[in-house]
Amino acid sequence: MVTKLAPLKLASLFMGVWFCSNFLANVISGFLVGYVQRLGAGTIFGAIAVFMVVLAVFVFFISRWLLVRMHGRD
Repeated sequence: MVTKLAPLKLASLFMGVWFCSNFLANVISGFLVGYVQRLGAGTIFGAIAVFMVVLAVFVFFISRWLLVRMHGRD
């Protein structure tokens, strides 16, 4: 989806951003592992679940806009 939504001149830049976001996600997960000992697994995983539900609602609302931006590409 990254290459479908990116302008042709910026496709490689956005792929780099995609890989950097994966890197940041792994760094954040490392920090979260350190907090599991102090806060407890239920608190951490509950917060992650709430964040994912909020993110899913956000993606649901922008999905129509994303489909329009992909210009009919599946």
